[in-house]
Order: sequence, then C-alpha cells, then structure tokens
Amino acid sequence: MKQLKIAIFLALLIPVLIVLNVNASRKVEESFKKAEFQLEDAAVDAMITVKAKALFIQEPTLSARDIHVNTQEQIVVLTGEVDTQFEENVALNLVESIKEVRAVRSELKVWLA
Repeated sequence: MKQLKIAIFLALLIPVLIVLNVNASRKVEESFKKAEFQLEDAAVDAMITVKAKALFIQEPTLSARDIHVNTQEQIVVLTGEVDTQFEENVALNLVESIKEVRAVRSELKVWLA
C-alpha cells in the first residue's frame, strides 16, 4: 500500500516537474535573448559614438575635443562647447549623416551666437 501511494505521488509529481522545467527553460531563454539585444544595442550605440567622434576629428571647422557625444538607444546627445552656431550646425549635420542614428539632440553651448 505504501509503494502504491509513492507510485501515485510520483505519477502526479512528474508532469508538474516537467511543466515547471519547461517554464523555467523558457524564462532562461527569454533572459538570454533580452541580454543579447541589450548587448547589440550597446554595441550599436558605441559604434555611433566612435563614428561621430571620427567625423568631428576629420572636420577642420570643429574642435572635436570640445564636443562630447553620448549615445543611448541610437539617440545622440551632443554636449560641450563650440565657437559659433555654424559649428553647432556642422556637428549636428555630421551626426545626422550616420545611418544608424535615430535622432540627435544638441546641448552644445555656443559662445558667439
């Protein structure tokens, strides 16, 4: 009789454990996918930042060391200082030319507006 109770208990427990295992596996898989997307997003953001800084260095009208680039979710925020409104416009146009950029926001301080 005791063995029968154990057998029934195990027969009922095994399907529950299988369902729990499947759910746990799905959650782990979802977590990995989410982490993978976050890593890809961070890589794209880093690439955008590097491209922007490279464009600034190549542009003779800009002082690249005075412009800081922060990229998050493919949205670029420019901070720092430029001498003229023209320089701010050049910086904005250069960043907007990067195909991965979704939007650009300038928080640049213009000295000679």
